Amino acid sequence: MELQNLLESASKDMKTLNELKNLAVKLGQYELGAECRRLEKELYPETDEEIQAKERYKEIELVLRMVEVGFTSKKVYYKIDKALELFKKKKGKFDLKDAAKIISDANRIFKREVSE
Repeated sequence: MELQNLLESASKDMKTLNELKNLAVKLGQYELGAECRRLEKELYPETDEEIQAKERYKEIELVLRMVEVGFTSKKVYYKIDKALELFKKKKGKFDLKDAAKIISDANRIFKREVSE
């Protein structure tokens, strides 16, 4: 199958186009991946809901990084829970002072746990 025909066939379905893009990148075919991405953006633009979800993801990722989340342990679940709870309560005005308190509390409460 010719490359142009492959792109045309894949373009009929967003999932197929996305899979082709990912496969192209995995195989180091970056020009093909870029063309798939261009078609994806042109044919299937992001919805407002998707844009807002990405913004929310960035906020949550930052909050979790501030409380040193990155390992799996009881402390991680505690930190995630408290960080999200405080973030919501403060309407997004989470700061390093808040993060330090959550880390300190987690260390105090789970002091017997194996170090991360």
